[in-house]
Amino acid sequence: MQTDDTRRLVWMIPECPYRITIPATTLREINQIVTESYYAAPRGGVEVGGVFFGVTAGGSLHILAYRPLICQYLMGPSFKLSVDDKARLSNLLALPDSDPKLAKLSVLGWYHSHHRSEIFLSQEDLALYNEFFPGGHQVALVLRPSHMKATRAGFFFRDAEGLLQAHAPLQEFIVDPPGKELMLLEEEAQSALEQLLEAQRVPPHGGGRDTSMAAPKPEAPEPELKPAPPAPPAPVAPLAQVASGTVDSEGSSELAIPLESNIRSDPPPWVTVAAWGCQRDMPPTKIAEAVEDAQAPTTPALPAKERSAERISRGERWLRALRDLILGSERRSANRTAGTGLAAFYWDGDLPKAHAVRDISRRGVFVESKFLWERGTMIVLTLQIGGKGPASQGPADAISIPAKVVRSAPGGMGLRFLFRHAEDRRLFLRFLLRWKPDLTL
Repeated sequence: MQTDDTRRLVWMIPECPYRITIPATTLREINQIVTESYYAAPRGGVEVGGVFFGVTAGGSLHILAYRPLICQYLMGPSFKLSVDDKARLSNLLALPDSDPKLAKLSVLGWYHSHHRSEIFLSQEDLALYNEFFPGGHQVALVLRPSHMKATRAGFFFRDAEGLLQAHAPLQEFIVDPPGKELMLLEEEAQSALEQLLEAQRVPPHGGGRDTSMAAPKPEAPEPELKPAPPAPPAPVAPLAQVASGTVDSEGSSELAIPLESNIRSDPPPWVTVAAWGCQRDMPPTKIAEAVEDAQAPTTPALPAKERSAERISRGERWLRALRDLILGSERRSANRTAGTGLAAFYWDGDLPKAHAVRDISRRGVFVESKFLWERGTMIVLTLQIGGKGPASQGPADAISIPAKVVRSAPGGMGLRFLFRHAEDRRLFLRFLLRWKPDLTL
């Protein structure tokens, strides 16, 4: 099944008294937020959630927009709401009365992610569902991201008698690319929905990256800009040593890439995200940096004799970094092939879009884009076979890989794959062989 970003997806089963429609862009954007939050911290990241808004018509729930809910995470990385979080949720549910973009829309339910358990509604989820979403037309969407795999999800709903099955969804589906359980809304039905919205004078809607639910911040005078001191170069190590902890048999040597596996696997007893120096509205990537800094062990002072060797080591690093700058960013550490037939997705602050892949290797990829992240930025890159629309084989046609921006050039940027384990690399190579069975890299 191929999807168009302007089309809506339909989910329906006989047990559900209504069918649910949702824009393909909305589902893809929520999946991007969930995936980035999954990689935002060690051991599954932080869970996220939000509220659906839309209209009901003709036995259908039409989700038109969503708004994320900012969570304090006072009870750990799970999506468990504190008293302040619930007060913020109440304000979020009242947004249609104050937000012009949500005017005349109703609350159709909520979504949240499970990062350390399967797709079901826990006791806390049920309590939240019954307290804030008691209506018969209000649904719950639970998403389950996985490392190097497509995100799975399932809808929960109340049937005609008001009963709710919470231990598991009646039907799971793949979020992106959409699985076969999600069908395209018929053109006639989509035209009828657009006419209904126009007749009711519903304002333009869609998307969920809105700051209306965030607390207003007082304006502060802009600080005087001062030149920042030059940052020291990253340490140098062979690529294979970075990826697996051993020296590469090819003998190649490149700037070391920090991997999530380098983060301490024995974090201190859980404390709140705020105690780690994170703000409530901090994006997931910043949360990851704060968590990593909080967990990093302090380096003891070296004796005088060892400091001399340390200075030599630092000098070598500077020389190698200077060598890389002189040679330029076009050096290749692996054979590359044209990326015809592949599409890349990543979040750039707007709705996720398909980007062409200029070339790809077993170690990195060059993605064509007008928006370029700075060198050193860590992102989650989703590669998909079949161009803009998902191919017919479901999750086997897509793979999500943590990556780091290592260079930028006119028309795009180069990224280095960050494989945590050898099995991750094997999964990626199998993906490439599904794309081109006769590929040799």
